[in-house]
Amino acid sequence: MEEDKVGYWELHRHLIFWIKQVVKKPKPLSSVILDNNMTQNFIDDVRKFQMNMKWYHKTGIPYRRGYLLYGPSGSGKGSLVEAIAGALKMDIYYHIFTGVRIDDEQLNTAFNTAPPNSLIVLDDLEYLWVPREHWDPRPVVTSAGILNALDGIRA
Repeated sequence: MEEDKVGYWELHRHLIFWIKQVVKKPKPLSSVILDNNMTQNFIDDVRKFQMNMKWYHKTGIPYRRGYLLYGPSGSGKGSLVEAIAGALKMDIYYHIFTGVRIDDEQLNTAFNTAPPNSLIVLDDLEYLWVPREHWDPRPVVTSAGILNALDGIRA
């Protein structure tokens, strides 16, 4: 990561590797307005996680931390992620599920090829759960695939 900048990486549409899209100065933490000191609690939790890598390795638990951010479009989820990335000097690796369809194997590969100390953002997850009559025969990530990528046997 460049000094005081955040790199934004997107999952390549067909080859399943990360491509740098842009490097820019992140939003400041002061621009994120949440109730009850939530922003600082989020930062503190990530820092605590970062300081405990040895414990995760020693106990055999995948060294990953997941957060589910939800809310309507424009409510500040992306701004929070960008501000956290800037404050903690992390790059952002993202995949938008409304774009190119990937399968469970490709998602697992993406997780395992993102560098350490990076934020992986999976956007528009709700598009994975469509009614059965609207299923598309193209590859698709499943709920099990997401859980396995987060903390399954190959994590």
